[in-house]
Amino acid sequence: MRVAVISILLLTAMYPLVTSTSLEENSFEPQFTGASGVDVISETEPNNVNTSGQEVYPGDVVRGAVDMWDDRHDWFNVWLEPGQTLLLTLSHASGDGVSMSVWDEENTHLGVSNPSKTRDTIFLDEDDTDMGGAYSVSINATMTEAGGGAYVLEIDAGYTVQWYSPEVGWYAASEQYDANGDLMYTSSLSSYQFANANTTDKQSAPVWANGDFWNLTVSMPEFFGTSYDEYHQMTVTGSETVSGKECYRVSITGKSTFAMNFAGLSTTITDEQSGVACYAKDTLSLVHENITYTSKTETSGGFGMMSTSARECTDDFGDPDEDCDGVSDDWDDCPGTAPGAEVDGWGCSDAQNNGDGSGGGDDGGNGNGDGNDGVADEDNDGVIDDDDFCPDTPMGESVDAFGCSDSQNGGGDDGGGDDGSGDGSGNNNGGGDGSGNNNGGGDGGGGFGGLDDICIPSGTDMSTETVVKSDLTYPNGINELNFPLTEGKVWSEASVGTGTISLSIEMDGCTISTMDMDDSGALPLNYRHLGDQSFTVGQSSVTATGIQVFSGREGNNDWATPDFTLLQSVPDDVAKMGLPFAAWINVVGFNEFDSTVNISASINSQNAPLAFDSQQLSVDELGAVIVDTMSMESGNYVLTITGTSNGMERSITVPFTVDNNPDFEIVTLDPWIVIPQGVEWVVPTPIFIEPVNGFSGADVTVGVTVPEGVSASLDFATGKAPFLSVLTLTIPSNLSAGDYTVIVTGTAGSTVHSDEITFTITSMPEFSLEIENREQIITDGSMTISGVIDAHNGLDLTLGGALDILIEPYNQELLDSAVITWGSIDSDGDLPFTVTFTVDESTPRNEYTINLNVVSLDGGLAHTASVAFVTESSTLDGTAIAADSSAVSSGNTSQHDGTDSSATSITSEETKDDADKADDESDSKSSNTVLVVSSTIGVIAIIGGIAFVVLRNRNGGANKQFSQQIWADQTNMVAQTQIPGAPQQMIQQPMMQQPMAQQPAQQMHQPMAQQPVQSMQPVQTQPVASVPQMATAPPPPAQPTTVADYTGLPAGGQYDQSTGQTIYILPDGARWQMMSDGSFTKL
Repeated sequence: MRVAVISILLLTAMYPLVTSTSLEENSFEPQFTGASGVDVISETEPNNVNTSGQEVYPGDVVRGAVDMWDDRHDWFNVWLEPGQTLLLTLSHASGDGVSMSVWDEENTHLGVSNPSKTRDTIFLDEDDTDMGGAYSVSINATMTEAGGGAYVLEIDAGYTVQWYSPEVGWYAASEQYDANGDLMYTSSLSSYQFANANTTDKQSAPVWANGDFWNLTVSMPEFFGTSYDEYHQMTVTGSETVSGKECYRVSITGKSTFAMNFAGLSTTITDEQSGVACYAKDTLSLVHENITYTSKTETSGGFGMMSTSARECTDDFGDPDEDCDGVSDDWDDCPGTAPGAEVDGWGCSDAQNNGDGSGGGDDGGNGNGDGNDGVADEDNDGVIDDDDFCPDTPMGESVDAFGCSDSQNGGGDDGGGDDGSGDGSGNNNGGGDGSGNNNGGGDGGGGFGGLDDICIPSGTDMSTETVVKSDLTYPNGINELNFPLTEGKVWSEASVGTGTISLSIEMDGCTISTMDMDDSGALPLNYRHLGDQSFTVGQSSVTATGIQVFSGREGNNDWATPDFTLLQSVPDDVAKMGLPFAAWINVVGFNEFDSTVNISASINSQNAPLAFDSQQLSVDELGAVIVDTMSMESGNYVLTITGTSNGMERSITVPFTVDNNPDFEIVTLDPWIVIPQGVEWVVPTPIFIEPVNGFSGADVTVGVTVPEGVSASLDFATGKAPFLSVLTLTIPSNLSAGDYTVIVTGTAGSTVHSDEITFTITSMPEFSLEIENREQIITDGSMTISGVIDAHNGLDLTLGGALDILIEPYNQELLDSAVITWGSIDSDGDLPFTVTFTVDESTPRNEYTINLNVVSLDGGLAHTASVAFVTESSTLDGTAIAADSSAVSSGNTSQHDGTDSSATSITSEETKDDADKADDESDSKSSNTVLVVSSTIGVIAIIGGIAFVVLRNRNGGANKQFSQQIWADQTNMVAQTQIPGAPQQMIQQPMMQQPMAQQPAQQMHQPMAQQPVQSMQPVQTQPVASVPQMATAPPPPAQPTTVADYTGLPAGGQYDQSTGQTIYILPDGARWQMMSDGSFTKL
C-alpha cells in the first residue's frame, strides 16, 4: 500500500537526522563469498565498539569470529522501520560458547541468546520495534576453543506480500508478515472495476481505463481493548507524461484507525492519505506521487480523573482492585479511595491528593495549604502547589499542565489589559507572578503573559498531528511488479525520488516541529515473485501471484535463495608429535536449504595427505577433514575446505600450526562449568598435564588462581607428565550471576603454559554430566566410561536427546569402536549411560582426550565433559606430589587475556600478595596433606563435577554405526519408585536397552573399586585410619514458586492470554501467572 511506501521514504530520508551515525559514515565495501546464491558478508575488524558497529540490513548473512581473549565482542547495527519485526539467528562452532544480545536506540536491552545452543534466535515483535531506528547487536564470546569462535549471523525482518491478479488489474490482497514468517494481518480487495479484465495476463502490464478503481479494506476484531480498521482506494482519472514516460494518473485516498483503551486511557491513532500518483503504462512502475499523509494521535482519560462508581473490584486486566477505583492494588498509591470518587492514574482522588490542609486564602491570594507530604493544592485544580504557576485558579476552570486556566493564560478583567499581555514578571496590576501573591487576585498568567506570538501547548490536550507532504518524481520508476511474473524471480532496487518532502508536527494546536527535504534518498527494496493463490473478491474467486517485498541491502538480489555455508570448529589449532590435525565442520543452511553438500579440501603443502570423516553432509551435520602431519615440517599452514551443492560452491579457510618440538600442555577437561544459582556448590574438576612430542623434561608444577569469593583446593601439584590433578572449587550461594574465570598454570623449568576454566552462575533449567574414570591407562580389551546426565530445575530428559563423541588426536578406528548404552531415567529425572571402546594392539598408544558431547531436546542445551586415555600417569603410579595451600591463590582473574604471559603476571601478583598468609598457615595444613591425598585417591575414578561444555553435534555418516547414539522419547522408560503399601506387582520395571553391569546408576556418587586406595601407598607420608568421602555438590534446589522473569520459567510450556491475563501453562498442567513487575508466580 502507498501509505507504507510513503512511511518508508520518510524514514529513509530522516535516517541521518535521528541517529548518531549515518550510512555514509559507517560505509564499507562488503566482502562476499560465492558467485551465486546468498551473499555471505564477512565481518570487518576493528568492530569492537557499539557506536561504530558494522552496518547490516535485513536479509544479510554475516560470517565472523570472536574469542574469549582478544576479541570478545563484535557489533552490528541494523535499521528497522517502526513496528518492523526482527529475527536474529546465531549459529556458532560446536565447541564454543557464543551468544548475541540486542539493544534499541535508547539502550534498552531487548534479549540475549543462550551461549550453549549452537543455533539460537532472538525475535523482536512490534512492541520491541515500535519506535524503529538503529538496533545494536553484539556477538559475545563466553568460552571459545583455541581455533574456535566462528559464527554465522542471519538477519531477517518483517515483510509484505502483495498479491497481483491479472483479472483484477491490481492487487487482490496485501499481507503483512512478521520476521518469523507468521501472518500479522491482511488487506483484502473488497470491490473493484477493471474494464480490461478479460484480456490481461501475467506476461505484461494491464491496460487501465478511466474510471477503473480498487478498494481494499482490513478490519480486525477488538482484542484486549484494541481495534483496527483500514480502507484504501485508487481510481484511474486520466493520463499524463512524467520524465518522458506515459503514465496513468490515479487519485488515492485512504484511512486507518487504531483505537486502544488501557486503564482508563483512550488513545486513537488515525492515519489518512490523499493525493495523486502516476504509474508507467508499460510496467506499472511508480513514476510520480503527490501525496499528503496525516497521522493524528488523540488521547483522553488515563492520567486524568476516572470515576470509581459502578466499578467491579478488578481492573481492566482482572487484577485485584480493593477500592474499586479502576487502578489495580499493585499500582494504587491511595488504596482507600471513597466509593464514587474520581481518581487520577495513581488511584488518588482530590481529597487524597490535597491531604487535610484547608488553605487560608484571602482576596490577596496569600493562603497556604498544609497538606500531607508537600502535596497541597490550594485552588483544587489538580496541580499541587509546588508545581502550580497559578495557585489561585477560579473554581471549576480547567487548567493546563502548569496549573493555569485559559483566563489566567490570556489575562483577566484587571490583569494586564485587554490583550492580556502582561510582562511575564508577575508585577503588573493583577498580572500575577504564579505564586499567589498578586495584587487583588487578578487573573494574569504569570510568566506567560507576553506570549502572544508564540504558541505553547497547554498540556491539557496531548493529541498530536503529523503531516507529511510528498511530491516526488522517480525517473527510473519503482518497479514493484517486474513483468512477466515468474515464480522465483528475485530483484532489488534503490530508487531515489527527486522533489520535496515536508514534515510538520502539531501538538494541542501548536506546531512544534517542521522539516523540509529535497529528495527521498536511496531506498533499497528487495522483491521476489511467489506462486499463485486464490482470493475471493465479492462473490468471485480470482487468482493472484504473490510479490514479496522488504527493505534490505542494495544489490542483495539473492536474499531469498535456499543456500548454505560451512562453519568450522577447531578444538586445537596446533598439531604435535606428527599426529593428525582435525578440522570439524558443519553445514549451516539458509532459506529452507535442505540439500546434501559434497565436501572437498586442499592444503598449501605437498606432503600432507587428507582424509574425510564423511564427504557428504546435511544441514547441521558434523563432519571432519583430517590432515596427516607426519611428513610436514614445523610451521604455519592453511587448510581450505569447500562444499558444493546444486552448482553452488562455498569455501572456508582454517589456519593451523604444525609443531614437532617437545613440550607439554595444560588441558582443563571441563573448560566451561555452569552452576545453578542460589546454592553453595562443591565442584571437583580435573586438570590434565599432557606431554607433547615426547616431552620428558622436568616435572610440571601446577598452580591455580580463582576469583575473589571462591575457595579451592588442589590435590596434586607436581608430577611427571602425563598426570591428572583435581581442582575442587567451593562456590558460595551468594555469588551473583555471571561469568567467572579460573586460571591454571603449569611450570617446567623456565617454560610456563596455561589454560583457564570459565564457570557461569545461572538460574536457567540445565543439566550436568557426572562422569567416572576421568583418567584411564590404555590397555587392550574394553575400556568403559560411565556417567549420568543429571537434570536440574525442571529440565525434562524424557523428550530425548543425543550423545556424540570426539577424540583428540583424531583416531577413526577408536571412534568407530565406541558403543553407547543407555540406562533408564530414574525417579529424579536423571539418565545413566556407558560408552565402551575396544582397544587392541593396532591402536596407537597416544594420550587421547575423549570428549563426550550431550544435547538435550528440552531447551536445545548442549554440554560436554572429557576423559583422558593415557599410556602412563604419575598420578596413578604414585609418584605425583600432593599440593599444599600455596598451590591456590585468589585475585582479579577477569583481567586474563588467554595468553601464558598474562596468566603468569596475574598468578605472580596474587602469589606475592598471599605469600605471608601461606607461610603462616603451612604448619597447620601440612598435617592434613595425607588426608587430602587419600580422599582424592579414593574418588579419582569418579571426578564428576558439574561440568557443562558446549556440544559438537553430529548426526553420523554412513560409515558410523552409532546405533544407540540417540535416546528417544523415554516417557515410558522412567523408573518408578515403590509406593508404600502398594502391592509389589504394581511396580513398573525400567525399560533398559542394555544392563548397566558396572553398578547401579544411583551408586555413581560412591568411590569406584577399580582404583583402590592401596595403589597410591607410596605417596602417603603417614598411615590414616580411614578415608573420608570427598564432599560432592549438593542436590539442585527445589523448583521455585516465583521467578524474576520469563527466562526462569521451565521449558516446554505455552502462553495463554484468553482470560485477559498472561498465563504460562506447562505440559503437565502446571500454571504460572505473570505479575505486573514481569515476574511469574506458580499457581
